[in-house]
Amino acid sequence: EGRLVFEERARIEGGLKGEVWGEGILILGEGADVEATVEVGPLIVKAGTLRGAVRARDLIEIHPDAKVYADITAPVIDVAKGCVFEGRCTTSSPVTKGDGTAEDVL
Repeated sequence: EGRLVFEERARIEGGLKGEVWGEGILILGEGADVEATVEVGPLIVKAGTLRGAVRARDLIEIHPDAKVYADITAPVIDVAKGCVFEGRCTTSSPVTKGDGTAEDVL
């Protein structure tokens, strides 16, 4: 149990329980078993299992080999055919920079 904080990119392919916070992209790969409150830029769940509450500032992608049991919020949400998703799905406004333009997705 703990907290993962990162700036640019993180990939999880094992177990993690607690909190995840990052400015950059979080990728969950094969073998990921995450139970956490997550706040990141983009989130890509390629495989594995995610449980908790998720807020992504840019986008969330859930791929066919992924299992997500969470309430998710992001400006763009892509849920692939064949994945498992149980939870609430909320689209939000894109996060803007100080100059009023939308941030780049990646």
